[in-house]
Amino acid sequence: MAFIPLFVNPKGLNVVVFGGGGIGAKRARMFAEAGARVCIVALEFSREAEDLSRRGLATLVRLDVLSSRGREEALRLIEGADIIVIATSSPQANDAVYKMALERKKLINNAADASKGNIIVPFTGEAVGFHVAVTTLGKSSIAAKHALRKLLETIRADKSLQALLDSLSRIKQELKLTVKDPRERMTLYRAIEADKGFWEAVDKGDGGEAYRRAKKIIEQRKSP
Repeated sequence: MAFIPLFVNPKGLNVVVFGGGGIGAKRARMFAEAGARVCIVALEFSREAEDLSRRGLATLVRLDVLSSRGREEALRLIEGADIIVIATSSPQANDAVYKMALERKKLINNAADASKGNIIVPFTGEAVGFHVAVTTLGKSSIAAKHALRKLLETIRADKSLQALLDSLSRIKQELKLTVKDPRERMTLYRAIEADKGFWEAVDKGDGGEAYRRAKKIIEQRKSP
């Protein structure tokens, strides 16, 4: 399997979740709280799924996708969806939904079998402005969860990373306002990145000093 890591804003997208249990409800809540229009399809719904419906975050559709009528309705829902989530407790139902979604070239997150899908939902977290996502591509969710925890702990403990992000984010905002040519901005970023004094400030965890050094480099580069 070859996956490309992406951060996606699902606001306004149609997401259909097949499976009303705990995993399906968790995925549904994740997409709904990020602004997607979510429909949960299942024969039975967990308390979590029903709560999403009560809060207006998801529409519930009671359906047996293995019946002839259910297949027709499932096809209609799949055709109108941007993303399909497969999370039922029935291997037969999961395979049926996967085949229908695959034939229609949909983006598929298969919580039951990562190999039968083209989207992985990783474990995610944020530390001092860095957003981190970890997956083992279906090998072990427990291992991915603990790897994420260790990565976040490492980032939080490294003051130089925060200094680096703080200084460069300020510089980027200013340059986008004052330097219209993206090629020129990239040249300035490279000059900052190559500067020993900038990195000395970063290594000390001093974002303010790193910012001032970056400003000085920009002024020198702009001077005739």
